[in-house]
Amino acid sequence: MIDQNLRKVYDDLVEDEIPDRFRSLLDQLRRQEGGK
Repeated sequence: MIDQNLRKVYDDLVEDEIPDRFRSLLDQLRRQEGGK
């Protein structure tokens, strides 16, 4: 239950605005996952 609520809040935050620093970090993680 709590996890779902946190995820919803997190998703809302991400949709609102993603700092460039955070966006680049996400891209880096995605590249690592894709490289495997």
